[in-house]
Amino acid sequence: MLIAVGIGAVVVSSTSVLAQTASAFKLDPQGTKAARLGYFPVPVKLMATKPTGVRKEPAYVAVPKYGEFRLGNGPKSVHYLALDEPEKGTWKIYVDLSGDGDLTTGGDGAWSKHNTTPGREMYGVNSYTVRGSWGSAHNETSSGSYGLSFYRFVGRDVIFMYREAARLGSVTVDGKSHKAMLVENDADGIYSKPLKDDGKPVAGEPTRPVWLMIDSKDDGKWDAPIDIRSPFKFGGKLFVAKLAPDGSRLRLAPTKRKPPEVAKEPEAKPLLAAGTTAPDFEAEAWGGGSLHLADYKGKIVVLDF
Repeated sequence: MLIAVGIGAVVVSSTSVLAQTASAFKLDPQGTKAARLGYFPVPVKLMATKPTGVRKEPAYVAVPKYGEFRLGNGPKSVHYLALDEPEKGTWKIYVDLSGDGDLTTGGDGAWSKHNTTPGREMYGVNSYTVRGSWGSAHNETSSGSYGLSFYRFVGRDVIFMYREAARLGSVTVDGKSHKAMLVENDADGIYSKPLKDDGKPVAGEPTRPVWLMIDSKDDGKWDAPIDIRSPFKFGGKLFVAKLAPDGSRLRLAPTKRKPPEVAKEPEAKPLLAAGTTAPDFEAEAWGGGSLHLADYKGKIVVLDF
């Protein structure tokens, strides 16, 4: 089997690796949104103290709450947001789009939607194109436009965000090229997040999956995503992925390391007989937190899987 990533960029065989720069993976600010992929909610903690990096702000009605997030690992990767949430009045959100501490460049602050349902009040989702910065703390080697979305649940001390961007390129298998997409799910613009054999990060905190998606049938449909943080099997062979932090370069190399073991599905319990009282259970609530079935005793509950 012969695998190439990018246009004449990387060649991988079972006996040799010719590693060159893969330039075909280009940043699409709305790549995952266009592909209608699901997302991982990423909480951004809110704080009352103004970050020292905020240099320009709009006029607030109430005392603002601030948040900080990163997009990349370069010198302008730190971004800020502010929430203006008066007790009586219109709530607004302001986002630092360029990584320069200016909260006035992201529009008028209006939320796109405001929905209220029993037990939940939500603002958003608001989508922004934010400048990613990659390199080191003092040297920017690349930058690009990255789609991010934000939404807010009333009463929580966090605001949630998720990525809309992806890297688009190609993977060539046995001389045939197929469209490919790289997706990171931490909404931080970093694609290189390798795991050790024990499943722990090589460096830093635990991360969410980094997906390689391939249209292997060339029918415009993506195959199931492959988490390339660990060794993975493709075409009957094992590979590891070497990624540039910004996702612009990818190298696949044969490996003898084993993919992580997939957890066995628990044995299905017998169905409850009609009329049996449903046992209590705990589940993750939409937007974070948890709920218990017992909280809804006496009410009609519909489970939507």
